[in-house]
Amino acid sequence: MHKVLVIGVGSIGERHVRCFLRTGRAELSICEIDDESRERIKAHYAIPRAYENLDDALSSRPDAVVIATPANLHIPMALQAADSDCHLFIEKPISTDARGIGDLEQRVHERGLIAQVGYAFRHYPFATAVKDELDQGRWGIPLHLTVVSGQHFPTYRPAYRDIYYAQHVSGGGAVQDGFTHFLDMAQWWVGPIDRIIGDVGHLCLEGVEVEDTVNVLARHGNVMGSYHFNQYQDPNESTLTMECDKGTLCLELFANRLRT
Repeated sequence: MHKVLVIGVGSIGERHVRCFLRTGRAELSICEIDDESRERIKAHYAIPRAYENLDDALSSRPDAVVIATPANLHIPMALQAADSDCHLFIEKPISTDARGIGDLEQRVHERGLIAQVGYAFRHYPFATAVKDELDQGRWGIPLHLTVVSGQHFPTYRPAYRDIYYAQHVSGGGAVQDGFTHFLDMAQWWVGPIDRIIGDVGHLCLEGVEVEDTVNVLARHGNVMGSYHFNQYQDPNESTLTMECDKGTLCLELFANRLRT
C-alpha cells in the first residue's frame, strides 16, 4: 500500500482522490487550505488525514504527492516535496514560467525520484497507437499535423470564473489550461517544436478576460503543424490528422476512433 498525498482538492484534485481510492492500492491523505473543500472531501471519501498546512502533511512521510494546486504554486511545492523524498505527479502546466524548473530537475535526479507532469494523452491507447505506427514507419515520413479541438467549457468546468482558470498568473486561459495537451502529444509524436507563431484571443466566455481561442502554426523540424483550439463550441470534439508521405492517420478523440 503506497502512501499518497493529494495537494489541492478542487475538481482535478478530487478526481485524483477518487481514482486513487478506486485502485485499492493507496493510503490517501489530502492537503487543502480551503476549510470547506478540505472537510467536504475528507467526509465524502472518508479520508483519515486531512491537512491545512503542507509542512504538516509532508511530516506524515508520504511516498508520493499529487500537486493539483494553481500552476504558479507547482514548483515551490514540488521542491518542498522532493526535499521530503516524495515521488511527484504535477498537474499541467508544470509552471507559469521557467523559474525553479532546473532546480527541481536537479533535485529529482539527485534523490532518484520519479516525476511526471499530467499530460494524460500520452497514456491514451489510440494516441499510443499513433506513436507506434509513426515509430514503425508504416506510413512513411510524417509531413503535416492538423489539430482541431473544442468543447463547451462552462459545461465541463462550470466554476471556471472562480478558479485558477480566470487568471493567467495561476495557470488560466485556454493555452495553459487545455491547449498544451495537444502540443505535448504532438511533440511526443513527431519531435520538439523549434518554430511557432500564434494568435490567441478572448471571444466568448463570460466572466473572464483570458483567451478562449487559439490558432497556432508550428514547425517540428521538417514537420509542419496547424492547431486550432476553442472553449465554447457545443460539440466536444478533437480531431488530429497526421499526413505522411505514404498515408494518413486520423485520430478522433471524441469518437474513440483511429482511421488510416
